[in-house]
Amino acid sequence: MRVEFRNDQLKDVNFSGVIKDETLPELMGILQTMKPFHYTLDSATVIIE
Repeated sequence: MRVEFRNDQLKDVNFSGVIKDETLPELMGILQTMKPFHYTLDSATVIIE
């Protein structure tokens, strides 16, 4: 999975934790509760805006 940042400020944000059995969309939703951002997802790339 490739991650592309289109918002340079979000490149410096760090998260830590343990994730078990969540799908990628579930994980992104969890992260969005801590730091609001938008993203798009296709088969090979997550684009964080």
